[in-house]
Amino acid sequence: MENNEQFNICYSSDDNYAPYMGISMSSVLKNAIDKDKYFFHILDGGISEKNKKKLSQITGNIRYYEIEKSEFDGFSPNRAYVSLNTYYRFLIPELFDNSINKCLYLDCDTLVLGDLTDIFCEQIDGYSALVVEDEGSLTQIKRLNLPEENNYFNAGVMMFNLQELRNFDFKNDCMNFYRNNKEIICLEDQDVLNCILNGKCKFISLRYNANNRIFTGNELENFYTEEEIKETKQNPVILHFTDCIKPWNENCTHPLKNAYYRYWLNSPWKQEYYFYLIKRLFYPIKMQKKKIISLKINKNEISLKIFSHNVIQKYFNS
Repeated sequence: MENNEQFNICYSSDDNYAPYMGISMSSVLKNAIDKDKYFFHILDGGISEKNKKKLSQITGNIRYYEIEKSEFDGFSPNRAYVSLNTYYRFLIPELFDNSINKCLYLDCDTLVLGDLTDIFCEQIDGYSALVVEDEGSLTQIKRLNLPEENNYFNAGVMMFNLQELRNFDFKNDCMNFYRNNKEIICLEDQDVLNCILNGKCKFISLRYNANNRIFTGNELENFYTEEEIKETKQNPVILHFTDCIKPWNENCTHPLKNAYYRYWLNSPWKQEYYFYLIKRLFYPIKMQKKKIISLKINKNEISLKIFSHNVIQKYFNS
């Protein structure tokens, strides 16, 4: 790797996920040895100018790619917390300039806890992507009838080798596979990418995509060892809040959620963090049919208000 090589990182987001993407971006730069190397590419699924202004407070090294959503007519997520934006990564090789040979794709629900130089230095020649084993790899292999020797990866952290992907019709292969195999697809683009890139990926340490079940227990079948789990718990580089356990939900039980809150509190979405604290405070009693006291937090004052149950219900359902 050349000393002056740019580190290209890609996210895909709509306006709802933009704050979480911003927190992830902040964590990248907070832990970067050389912040000037990093450039962010954002597949824009409808990010507001308000959130773009906040993202610009994190870094000026951002390029947005407006997505033609009609290309994804007929596509739909299988889980409530996943949006259509997850499929936009199929477009990366054709959207990015040909001078960009590789990029690290990160889901918005990731938190980077270390410098990423090592993953950018990892040998990728001859592979379509660097990937990390999924928490339910064997379970998913059986479901999709894939060969076990090639394993099944989690698509939330992927170093794409764009040179390699441009050697075949990556975008249309992915799009057509989805359209022709909807009945077997449960995990959106992740299933598609595993089928299209089967046998073409290099697997790297779990530390670069430390899933929720590493910390909370895993009922799914996989191939990684207890030693790998121990190493990942001790020194995760990228936390990935997989499944529905998200740190911005009041009922989050992830043991490292406080690490997320520290980055959130130091992001341009600090005010939203205070509102999250209020919701978390009221979560255990939000369904009780009685009046309760609420905190209203502004920059220089804390005030109290009393809300009736129907107002509380409206607030929590919004």
